[in-house]
Amino acid sequence: MSVVVSVRAGSDDLRDELATFAEALLRHAGREDSELSLSLVGDSEIAELNAAHRARSGPTDVLSFSLLEGDHADFRGSMLGDVVIGLDVARRQA
Repeated sequence: MSVVVSVRAGSDDLRDELATFAEALLRHAGREDSELSLSLVGDSEIAELNAAHRARSGPTDVLSFSLLEGDHADFRGSMLGDVVIGLDVARRQA
């Protein structure tokens, strides 16, 4: 199991806690052989991704990019996909 956490907004202290939580979720889902990428980003970066991939303006809380659905449905690797968390939005919603 591999969880890669990129912290581009907020504190690096979140990296280990988020990785531990994601690994527990993968174990619970029976996906011990899987890989997952998580990124914590600020408002401007998630707004750019939201516009580019969903044609929506402004920041959002979470974007997910699955390698098991859509154009990637035939993908057979262990990588599940990428989850991008808009930390500023998530904090405002908490």
